[in-house]
Parts: sequence; structure tokens; C-alpha cells
Amino acid sequence: MSRNKERGMHKVAEILRSAGIRPTAQRIAIAQYVLREADHPTAEDVKAHLDRVFPMVSTATVYNTLNALVEHGLIRAIKFPHADAAIYDQKMHHHYHFLDEPSGRLYDVDPADVQVKPQLGATCEITEVDVLIRGRLIDPGLSGPSTTVSPT
Repeated sequence: MSRNKERGMHKVAEILRSAGIRPTAQRIAIAQYVLREADHPTAEDVKAHLDRVFPMVSTATVYNTLNALVEHGLIRAIKFPHADAAIYDQKMHHHYHFLDEPSGRLYDVDPADVQVKPQLGATCEITEVDVLIRGRLIDPGLSGPSTTVSPT
């Protein structure tokens, strides 16, 4: 294992410890992928990756670890209408998503670049607004919308 990979795994272990999650080898492998390598993965994506790099991890361990990461505020589980499974997002700052429909790829979008002004009256208290913008990239060779917070 390279020194960079080893340092990265120690950082992930510390992130887990700081969040109150005991850093087992399986949890570190799952968190390493979800927090540092993946792009809006589903649990199935995580399991497929682990089958290649850490084949002894069960599906139950993947789901339990993802749930722990969500419960401890390290990732968000998002259910979009275009996907049957939850998508896990490691970017915890407020942002929206653009779905390139032909490729199925999600891009992060800065909320400052999208005007959403719900006017529901005094009977509703809004705690959060999630926005999914659907479309297609005009030039798929580009990195995504110009409002992309960071290509994911």
C-alpha cells in the first residue's frame, strides 16, 4: 500500500472516530470510498467497489455503515425520483443537483445560481429545499454546468 493511501486511510479513521463511529477495517474501506473517491454512489455502487478491493464485506455491513455515516452527519442520503435507490452525497454544504439525463451523471450546482423562492404562507415552516434540475449537457466533453460547485 502506498504511503498516500495509508495516510488517507488514517485520516478516514480519524474522521470516523471524531464522529463517534468505531473505525473497523470494513468501515474505513467503506468511508474511504464514499467520502474520498465516489461520485454520488448508491449502496450497490459501494458494494460493487468493495467486492473488488475488500471482498469479505457483506451487504449488511455496507448498509449499516452508510446508515451510521448518515446518522453521524458525515454524508446525506438523497432519494431522487429518477433512481430507485438512495444516492449518498459526501458534500454536506447546501447545494442542488443537475442530472444529465442521457448519461445519468449528477453534478453539484451552487444554489446562488438557481432562483427558488417558495411562498407557502404562514402555515408552513420550510426546513430545507432540495432541487433536482434535469436536462442534458450540450457538450458532454465538458465538465458539467457552469454552476458546478465541483465536478462530481
